[in-house]
Parts: sequence; structure tokens; C-alpha cells
Amino acid sequence: MVTKEEFINYLKENLLDYLPDNIRDNSTLKIQEVVKGNDIKLTGIMISEKDSNISPTLYVDGYISEAQQGMPLEEIAQKITDSYLRARSEKVNLIDVEKVTDFDQVKDMLVTKIINKDLSSEYLNDVPHKDFGDLAIITQIRLHAFEGSQASITVRDSMLNNWGVSLDDLIDIATKNDIKISEPRLYPMPDIISTILFGDNYEQESFLPDKESSSDKMYVFSTEDKVNGAKLLNQPELLEQIAEYLNSSLIILPSSIHETIIVPDNDSMEFDKCELSAMIKEINLSEVNPDEVLADHPIFYSKDEKMLYFDKDGEKVNMLFTSKAPKEKQREGIRDKLSKAKEKSEATKTNSRDLPKKNREMTLS
Repeated sequence: MVTKEEFINYLKENLLDYLPDNIRDNSTLKIQEVVKGNDIKLTGIMISEKDSNISPTLYVDGYISEAQQGMPLEEIAQKITDSYLRARSEKVNLIDVEKVTDFDQVKDMLVTKIINKDLSSEYLNDVPHKDFGDLAIITQIRLHAFEGSQASITVRDSMLNNWGVSLDDLIDIATKNDIKISEPRLYPMPDIISTILFGDNYEQESFLPDKESSSDKMYVFSTEDKVNGAKLLNQPELLEQIAEYLNSSLIILPSSIHETIIVPDNDSMEFDKCELSAMIKEINLSEVNPDEVLADHPIFYSKDEKMLYFDKDGEKVNMLFTSKAPKEKQREGIRDKLSKAKEKSEATKTNSRDLPKKNREMTLS
């Protein structure tokens, strides 16, 4: 079986040879360890062309498992260079570095991203951020989106100091840009499952689904491009609209940094906070990229108080938690519904755990 060291050495020695001659002859290759969200260390490849001063970082850790499962290294190298060429054709690697240093040039491209604060202490060392309960809000320069991915540059302390902008102003500008650059969506869960299982091209024109045709109990809250959609938790007016739409307070399950699952907090579903936390931890371990895990506990939104409440290990971050009295008649719980959806998914598609998970972001340096 190919080791990680052998795989990396092969790329170092051969990857540029898979590029067209005119690109290969003007390019250099650099492979380095990159600290991502949740302090996950990934192996990044940067192909730098002489005419460009910013290069995309392609993460190859998912390909290592393919090599260890027997895929020829030549085929993997071709897949990596194909990804680079697609990004190159979208010109995401041709951003002038001078533009990044000029705040007026990038302020309309700023967006936020919400990550796990406790798991990202190393990553956040030089990244300006604002606490959001036990999460953290950071900012990025969003350069381009293509094929369900997003190219971006994370704002660092040095950039913020150079711009002469306060952290509060930075996050305020980025938060306002969030819903302008990528529109928010509340998708009914059955439509998302149908898209995953059968490849249906589900389109929803408005933020909220059609009330008349929607009797669903679970929803996916994200951006239209489904990249870094958890940042919408920092949009109070959207949460208020959802609570009004569902006529209920909300239970928010942190699916990943890209989306959250919303369930009405009413008599239609039974829940236990410990069971919810256990379920979220299980999903994080089995279904979510380690650097994209958002939290291991549920989040609550009060319709009456218009406030988010973070619950960590049975303790409320912002207020005391009052347990609900058990109902006489037990209804189907959240865990049961998710388990059924998961069983249906696994019965109709190849087990995704055996495949490298797709990272929806491409970092530029």
C-alpha cells in the first residue's frame, strides 16, 4: 500500500509534468502543511506561475486514501492538475496582490465565516475574529465561486492592521455583504434528500419555501451556493423570519460550517438535549470533514425573545435551560427522522465514507 510520504514524493517529482507545456515551463510547485479550521492540518499543493502573485492551494489529503485503495498515482495526478486548470480557467489565481492590500478594492468582497472557536485556537492565532457564543466569526475575501466550491483569502491580523479598519467595522461590512453576495435559503429537508439521492436539480427562487406546499418538519438553512452557510446564524432578521414562518421557536442542529438543520421547537416533535448532542457528535464523526465541524451541541432560537441560546454539555451559555415536561404520547423524534433519512441514503448510493469528502473551499495564498 502506498504511504503518504511516497504519495507526496511522487507529486513533488511528477505533478508539473501533467500540465500543458506552456504552463509547466513557467510554474513552480510547493507542498506544505496548512492549518485549517478546527486546527486540522492538511497537505496543500501550490502551483505558482511567473505571471501570477497569488496561487490557489489544492488540498490532496482526500486523494491519499484513493491511492491507498489502489488508484494509480498517474490517474490521481491528472485529477489534481485538472482541478488546478479548472480553477485557473476561472481566473481565481490571477488576482493582483495589490488589490488585496487596498481595503477600498476588497471591501465589497468581504464575507464572514463561522467556525468552532475552541477547536481552532492555533488557526485563530493570527486571524481577527469575534466571539459568537462558543463559536467564532472570521472574515474572508471571496474571490470566486465555481462548481459548488469557493475561492477565498482569509483575512489575517497583518491585513487588518494594514487596512486601518476596526474589527467591529470589518465584521459589520462582511455581515452586510453575506446576504448580498450569496442569497439565503431555507430548504425543505425532503428536497435536499431527493437532490442527494437522485440528482434532482432542485431550485428555490425565494428565501422561504412555498408555505402552501410545505408541511415539512425539518429544513436546511444555508446560502444559495451552500458554502459557509452557517454564517447566516448571525443574521437576526432571517432567524426572525423563519420563526414567524414556522410559528415556533427553533432547534438548530449544526450540520457543518456550510449549513444548519432547523426544526420547529413545538409539540410536533419530542427532543432530549443530551440525545441531540450525542446525535450531532455521531454525525460529526462519520459524515463531516474534520475541518468543517461546527459544533457538537444544539443551538436554540427563542421566537419571543428573538435570541440565540448556545447549549454546551448541558449548560446554557446565555441563559438557564428549562427542560420540557415529557408528553403523554411519544411522537417520532428528530433522531428517528434523521436515522431514516440516513438509512434511505445509504441504501441507494455508494457509501460516502469510503470516498474522499469534497472540500467546498479553495484557499489562496
